[in-house]
Amino acid sequence: MRSIPDSLLFSKQAIRIPVRLDDGQYDVTLSYKGKALIKLRRGDTHYAHYFELSLVEGTVFKRGDVLKLWLGNDPNRLPLQVESPIRVGSVKAVFERAENLRHVQEKLN
Repeated sequence: MRSIPDSLLFSKQAIRIPVRLDDGQYDVTLSYKGKALIKLRRGDTHYAHYFELSLVEGTVFKRGDVLKLWLGNDPNRLPLQVESPIRVGSVKAVFERAENLRHVQEKLN
């Protein structure tokens, strides 16, 4: 994500990304959906960029499933939260902490 130019990353155009898996090469689509205010587990609130990534149908994901991704709205672009459906339920990853960041991170509390 850090290597994609801002002009393309934060545009309303979908970006096609080639992905190589065990059984072949696929194209996934990354779409920027806009800015959001996201509240994390300990009540920390952050401005974030919201993206959706299409997923490859197979043993884990169904056709049409999308991964939801919130990246911090600062130069670090830390992944603050990720949500994805799987065949039986869903998974969610939430940012907890980071150390030795290149850019100072701001809190909104």
